[in-house]
Amino acid sequence: MKKVRLLLLTGMLIFPLSGVAQPSQQVLRNSIEKLNSALAAKNIDSVKSLLSPQFSVGVYDGEMGRSLFEYFMERGDMGTFELSSGELVGDGSAYISRVSMAAQNGTRQDTYIGFDKDGGIMFFDWIDRGYGQSRTAE
Repeated sequence: MKKVRLLLLTGMLIFPLSGVAQPSQQVLRNSIEKLNSALAAKNIDSVKSLLSPQFSVGVYDGEMGRSLFEYFMERGDMGTFELSSGELVGDGSAYISRVSMAAQNGTRQDTYIGFDKDGGIMFFDWIDRGYGQSRTAE
């Protein structure tokens, strides 16, 4: 009986914690809305505040990754984003969500954004592909 109680207590402690680490859909929607507002205003500092400490572009992280992202922002290639589905795939520390991007030139495409457990943006697959890398298998 003590073993059963121990297993139940252990299960109650472990399983709820695994769900806590995943950002909620509302957190992701808020991140996307703030991203869209900052992109529309071309406010690089506001966008930088949404980026995860682990943000990178392709193989470039840290300041180099952020500088490359600024370059894409300044070029005006990025339009607006919206979550395409409620599906969020992750491992507890990083999550990928499918988004629809409406580019400045009027085209629309599906792509992915990576988020950390707090909803910070870790990567944009659309930009990574421009550097010959993709973190999603399609």
